Amino acid sequence: MKKTEIERRLTRGQQSAAVELAQLIERAKTAQPRNIRQTGPASFKIDHRRSGLAGQTGWLDMRSLLPELLDAEGVLTKTPAATPAGETRTLEASILANSRACQAGAHLLVVEPAMEPIEGAGAFRMQRAGFRVISPATVDALTLDANGEGTATAQALPIAEAEIDPDAWTQRACRFEISRAEMRDNPQVVDELLIAIGAGLSHAADQELLTAISAAAPDAFSLAAAAAAGCRFSDLRALTDGTGATVADDGQLRLAGVPAELSQDLPGSLIGDFGTAALAIKPEITVLAERTDAQGGLALTVWAGMQALLPTASKFWSVS
Repeated sequence: MKKTEIERRLTRGQQSAAVELAQLIERAKTAQPRNIRQTGPASFKIDHRRSGLAGQTGWLDMRSLLPELLDAEGVLTKTPAATPAGETRTLEASILANSRACQAGAHLLVVEPAMEPIEGAGAFRMQRAGFRVISPATVDALTLDANGEGTATAQALPIAEAEIDPDAWTQRACRFEISRAEMRDNPQVVDELLIAIGAGLSHAADQELLTAISAAAPDAFSLAAAAAAGCRFSDLRALTDGTGATVADDGQLRLAGVPAELSQDLPGSLIGDFGTAALAIKPEITVLAERTDAQGGLALTVWAGMQALLPTASKFWSVS
């Protein structure tokens, strides 16, 4: 007997996002409304204090594998940008590959919650987590006295940190409604939705980080300002909505001479050392699958928690 695609993936031992989502949808199809309570072997009662939603909640791990989207002959039909044919990427890798900010050098941090004991208290607390940027220490020339001795001036630690605030996660969500006919006529609908979700999370990551950078009101860009901030030219990248950008003679998009990429996720143009910024994301994506009608239609709602980490906003500039 020929194995189905889902059986093939389970046999291969992969943690497949498509399998997880397909199983969640199947459970949602038979879920009972939450306001119906069984009071006996064959008797039920409606609790009007509770929601009549009939659905199931599940989670997608950032390490879950996205579908390959290959047909029966192995022909590639569609994958995220930068995904070679035949290669399966995780949800995390899909965000990295499609996020303009990450491609410019920003870091993506999947934050695993961890607890630590409070000494002597018999309780636990959340471990601190964040993103640090270490700058070169200032090593000055000393002025020596008559005895050949000098005193070094104390300086602030050359370490900047943006700590993750456990109460400041930005919750981002999207919702899809799928009819029974769409699920019947398109056997790849789950795979295609996962690809769309992965690409959408990439845009959400860019929006989160670029909004934080723009909110810091960066100064106007100049090479002198970048040099004063200790940036190397090779570390500079630009993201732009087209404002001020030009296509150079070599066919590359540039902004004030800096290599650039187009982005729909910010108004205007930014230049900076994106390696000094990070986007934290929770390790699990919450998915709610709920029945919307008696004909088998479903709605999928997806939530993700994100937080921009910007220890050194002074290494970003605006271009008008």
